[in-house]
Amino acid sequence: MTTIDIELNLSEEDCAVRDMAHKFAEEVVRPAGIELDRLVDPGDVIAPDSVLWKVFEKYHELGLGALMHDTEMDPVAKARLMAVVNEELAWGDVGLAISVSLYAGKIPYNPVTDFAPITLVAKAPSALASHPAVPAKTIKELIAFAKARPGQINFASTGNGSSPHLTTEVFKMQAGLDLVHVPYKGTPLAVTDLLTGQVSMMFANSLSVLPHVKSGRLRAIAVTSAKRSAAMPQLPTVAEQGLPGFESGTWFALLAPAGTPGEIVARLNAEVSRVTASAEVRSRLAAQGAEPQSGTPDQVAAHIRKEIDKWAKAIKASGARID
Repeated sequence: MTTIDIELNLSEEDCAVRDMAHKFAEEVVRPAGIELDRLVDPGDVIAPDSVLWKVFEKYHELGLGALMHDTEMDPVAKARLMAVVNEELAWGDVGLAISVSLYAGKIPYNPVTDFAPITLVAKAPSALASHPAVPAKTIKELIAFAKARPGQINFASTGNGSSPHLTTEVFKMQAGLDLVHVPYKGTPLAVTDLLTGQVSMMFANSLSVLPHVKSGRLRAIAVTSAKRSAAMPQLPTVAEQGLPGFESGTWFALLAPAGTPGEIVARLNAEVSRVTASAEVRSRLAAQGAEPQSGTPDQVAAHIRKEIDKWAKAIKASGARID
């Protein structure tokens, strides 16, 4: 019996819920390399400059702190909820959906059946940036420019199988282009060569390219979100420029182990949604080029399935593999 068992007098069923979360984290989530976090103390795992830190830096005060002192909540329900929360929950992001096909047959989890989605937390779209030597200023002009030069226009990414790489593969498929992939080890190296014209274009995190766009050293052509980004309202989306349905970018979802009781999932959904809707968190996310999200567990599950399908097609088309 742990300290929390004694203080909260957990039943065997409640202990089983807690043990299930712990086993899930140790045997499935950790080996898969998925980022984990203890919501009570996000500083333990999340980097101070990450988007998730911006969301949950004060979560204890706004969310779990309130839960702990909720006098109207049934004590047994509270015990069960805290038993799950105090174990590690998983953060799912775009890498979760990509890994299914990129590491086909090599990952020890199924992102559809092994998780109980709670809610989407945030989305951060990318910006399509090009070197000024590329004369195109719109998606239609870029497509025409590239189609006239098959196999001659290159694009940067942050590595084989990365989100920027596969976003460009989706772009290539929808536009019918022949572009050359130049992978880099991270964003700084890729953006440096984009600035010098060694590569022609790149789908990149908006924060990494917008300062150079403002200085005139790069040109922003489009944003990858489904609708215009609040951070870049003047920049049209890829979809509205002629590729309907195009959407890409980073997203973050909170996940629990499959089998987590519905009442726990529902309460966490409500609390996390409340926090991410706060003015403070919205401001913190905006500073990171991200926008708060929400949604029911079923909507999150549908989003993950859609992402898996989209990236599977991109990976198959590109032949990307990580050994």
